[in-house]
Amino acid sequence: RSMLADPARNDYSYRRYSKRFLYSGTYLPSLYSEDMGVLGVGIDTSGSMTARQLAQIQAELRTIIEDCAPSKVIVVYCDAAINRVDVFNKGEDLLLEMCGGGGTDMGEIVRYFDGCEEKLAGVIIFTDLETPFPEQEPPYPLLWGAVGARSGRTAPIGRVVEVRV
Repeated sequence: RSMLADPARNDYSYRRYSKRFLYSGTYLPSLYSEDMGVLGVGIDTSGSMTARQLAQIQAELRTIIEDCAPSKVIVVYCDAAINRVDVFNKGEDLLLEMCGGGGTDMGEIVRYFDGCEEKLAGVIIFTDLETPFPEQEPPYPLLWGAVGARSGRTAPIGRVVEVRV
């Protein structure tokens, strides 16, 4: 939650006044919103992931969406290559589907979001961490949701959070 709590700047609000006019005693709204912006999500769909794990990932994502209210969620399904990309706008029901089933390279998801035109509030990649990792830290906050990972397994970049199934 701390990673994703930075609000988007897409609407005017009197919750924070524009500092440009305060010197003259004029109180005008500033750009502010309760939305967090665009959330990128990567789903490991390699052969080692199960339907039960996907159901747990979906439940976790729905909680994140309720708590953080992203304006859009971009879901990238990947095994050794990108298999599919779904976009869910605010208010749409999130439904994940397993596709793929080959090897594993979660670096493909990081490279996909590196080239994304959207300004990302953050990216969460749900995986068992049995993957080659990218070498450089991306320009957005990166969180690894470790689903069914071996105990003590970590990632060289981003932050790892255990997701229990």
